[in-house]
Amino acid sequence: SGKVPTPSRRIEQVVRFGQTPSSAGKRRRILRSGVKHQYSEKPAPPDATPGGRNRDEGTLNHRIEIHYCAQCRWLLRAAWMAQELLTTFDQEIAELTLRPGTGGVFEVRANGELVWSRKEQGRFPEITELKQLVRDHIAPERDLGHSDRKAKDAG
Repeated sequence: SGKVPTPSRRIEQVVRFGQTPSSAGKRRRILRSGVKHQYSEKPAPPDATPGGRNRDEGTLNHRIEIHYCAQCRWLLRAAWMAQELLTTFDQEIAELTLRPGTGGVFEVRANGELVWSRKEQGRFPEITELKQLVRDHIAPERDLGHSDRKAKDAG
């Protein structure tokens, strides 16, 4: 047949960690037939993380996943915990995923390892408890300041 296929075109907006799409520093990429064009900034190095920091620095190489029950309306709780973890571990976390599920699931994983399961524990974690558990998996040498002192005083 004499038809020439038209190249597909997709526009993505890439936003640096901590910025809104309207903030400065955004890049637009147009992907056309496998060719990438970038505008307004030089391209990030291939080993850069989603936050733009380089993996060779030894930071930002951990992944956190919060699997929550959408039927139970636990998105807000999961998003709040995600915000707390991202704020506390801003130099360690490269990616945090909120994954909707069903059946009362609420699990937190760090680098694929289960850190917290609501089914196993019978409750939601306190935020300081969750931060300590995540810290033990991704940055065991790190001091959490007042969160650690409360745990030591209680124990």
